[in-house]
Amino acid sequence: MSSGMITERLAYRDGQIIDLCFAPPRPLWQKDGSPLPIQAPEHFHVLIPIEADGPLRWFSDGLCIYAQAQQGSAMAYEYYYAIPEADPASFTVLNQRYARDARHAYYITGKTIRTRSAESFITLPDKHPLLDAHGNVTELCDSYLNDSGMFATDGSAVYVCGSILKNANADRFRLLPCLYASDGERVFYRGKPVDADAASFVAILQDCGDGGPRLWACDRDAPFAGGQRQLAADPQVQAQWNAFFACHPELTDYWWHRNQTTTASHQPRYQGIALQGLDADSFAIISLASCWGTSCRVDLLGDRHGCWQPHYWLPDDGQAYVTLEPVSQASISSIRELGSGYFTDGQHIFLLETGYSTAIKLGKADANSFHVLQAGWARDARHFYYAGVAKQGIDAASFQQAGHYAWDRQRLFSRGKPLQVDAPHSELRSPHPEFLIAGDKLYYDRRPVSTRRIHLPSLTFIGSTHARDRHRCYAICETGLRECPESELPAPASTEP
Repeated sequence: MSSGMITERLAYRDGQIIDLCFAPPRPLWQKDGSPLPIQAPEHFHVLIPIEADGPLRWFSDGLCIYAQAQQGSAMAYEYYYAIPEADPASFTVLNQRYARDARHAYYITGKTIRTRSAESFITLPDKHPLLDAHGNVTELCDSYLNDSGMFATDGSAVYVCGSILKNANADRFRLLPCLYASDGERVFYRGKPVDADAASFVAILQDCGDGGPRLWACDRDAPFAGGQRQLAADPQVQAQWNAFFACHPELTDYWWHRNQTTTASHQPRYQGIALQGLDADSFAIISLASCWGTSCRVDLLGDRHGCWQPHYWLPDDGQAYVTLEPVSQASISSIRELGSGYFTDGQHIFLLETGYSTAIKLGKADANSFHVLQAGWARDARHFYYAGVAKQGIDAASFQQAGHYAWDRQRLFSRGKPLQVDAPHSELRSPHPEFLIAGDKLYYDRRPVSTRRIHLPSLTFIGSTHARDRHRCYAICETGLRECPESELPAPASTEP
């Protein structure tokens, strides 16, 4: 055979398998861009999956198995690879993501799954009942998402994107619409645990006649969207659920029902604005200091289900409202202030930069060993941090800090940024939070200060605004030090009782 179509995209020409999406057509390539070796290109053919759920991405030439993968999503880089350990005789494609042979299972990224039972390895069907506006089942439909087909099981474990979903009960695990799942004990979204009550959690696809199916997901305490617990800070959000609960009378004592009877005096409020969807009994507002100190404090509010950062808005029409940005799924009672804008929920470390920015979670920080130092610096058992940014390679044994400066044997920082000086670090000293003496050089913040008229050995700072040496007096200014008369120096503190 000199030529022939394999798929709409691939073809066999002149002894090569080429990709027709390129002009001119390009032979199949590996991840590094080099040509993909194919043992028998004249017998290259596509493997049809049991579940047709997307592009055809698995191939064989009778001697080896090949697959098409991609790196990234927004800017995807596609490539091809061979699976030499796969057995072509017993190889079965389950869907565009998963396949198996007599010994192993395989995921499309090139991952070989050492399953306990290859013959029992199956994908989990992503078909769900579609209800009409009255709550009646009309048909079975998929989740309308490109990420369907990511779950599989071999009877003893559940897999998501080719990796074992830890602590999931395979016997009770079931998929819910739109990438939600539950094993009766926990709820998952895209394979990650969700802070939801599994016993009362529902996820239902319903066609309300307003533009297509809609997912309704909630537990007894709150609605969910994208795996995140939502708050109905606007009464219109509460009203959107009226039709859903009206056609599901079997759901009782949910957040929607309680909000109908919540009295105005018992309803959580922020800046006088009522907040719906929060547990009134555990609701609390706390004030935390930001990086700017105690003069710039930031509010957090929440209940036993999580914490949010409120933002108060007053538009031109005078109708004030509050938006809430999620911070943590831990209880508001677990929040503990650490200082310098840092706080913890017991599991993670967060940083509040200003009242206008959302709290930042420090993903690498160890909450058990984390403690705050001075002037924006902090550390845990593995890293040092400045303003929430991990600083790699700092020697903990020789680390010193003085004012806005910090250094170890090799590196020097001013306000967290590297600073190069000629003097050995053993000769560094900071007589004032804004100044550093490095050998015979003086620095103000990061800028060198001329010492032609300054006698460094006798330089002494007086309070936070002035200094003197054995010859002159100085006032701190924008460029460092300016000479001033002695009469300008602050009066010495009184020693009388």
